Amino acid sequence: MKKKLLLTAVLALGALTGVMAQKPVVYVEYFSYSSDIGSAMAEQVRNSVMANITKTERVELIDVASVPSLQVESERRRQEAAMGDETARLGVMQQAGATHILQGYVSQIGIKKSRTEGENAHDFYSATVDYTLKVIDASTGKLSATANISLGHSMLDLSTGATPEEAVAAVLKANKKKIQDFMDEHFKLKAIVLAEEFTIDDDEIETCLVTLGSDHGITKGQQLEVFSVRFIAGRETQKLIGALKVTEVMAGDISQCKVSKGGKEIKTAMDEYLKLMSEDPAHARPLVVSTKKKTGLGAKLRSINF
Repeated sequence: MKKKLLLTAVLALGALTGVMAQKPVVYVEYFSYSSDIGSAMAEQVRNSVMANITKTERVELIDVASVPSLQVESERRRQEAAMGDETARLGVMQQAGATHILQGYVSQIGIKKSRTEGENAHDFYSATVDYTLKVIDASTGKLSATANISLGHSMLDLSTGATPEEAVAAVLKANKKKIQDFMDEHFKLKAIVLAEEFTIDDDEIETCLVTLGSDHGITKGQQLEVFSVRFIAGRETQKLIGALKVTEVMAGDISQCKVSKGGKEIKTAMDEYLKLMSEDPAHARPLVVSTKKKTGLGAKLRSINF
């Protein structure tokens, strides 16, 4: 039988500060590119990446072109080598509050010219784009993430334009999903399951509330992973116990979710947390959620080249 439990929000909200961190501050470097790629097309790729990262509302994005102390001459941007003194540039970004630095390398932009048939035959173009993103931890200068992104190689990404530039712009529309996946993988949002209101069916949690919403770029359909938090040998550890799917974004920091996996495990972990709150609150930790890269038929098809 289905029923609803109503518990005090203070149980979960007390631990919220340590889970929800401020948005990372990401500085975007000029992209380097291979010698056969023009600067204009490479800049198209960079602009597409920045625009789509901004749409996720996951980070605070800073374009180095807007920072006078980091601007470099146009000729330097054509080189595949690092721009300027890397150590000095890193120091400037650190002082400006950067937590991460995003670098890009455009390895290939392919343009194919075709022609329609018939009385009104005309030329048109299709494009493929391949580039690499690297995330540098500004505090250490070490590489923390990398991703190779390909566009236009599968049937789902095919698009055309009247000019080579239009063809590149058209294929870059597929960048939205690629960047969303990249952000979900490497800039995960973290929050908690509120021990305030949830529904139970057959001793399994069926729906719940999480402390993520429109302020964090969360949208309906976003998938989340659920972790229980425990102390083992004096250290805090996390264990993956289930998955959620956002069904309604209710506010800037609240979303309704449906449990898609692990309803019984989530219920057990919630019971343990509530019990520990009454017996040993110093060691009680609410259930943690983090963003998960979407999967499914569409994602699989996008990875297949036809």
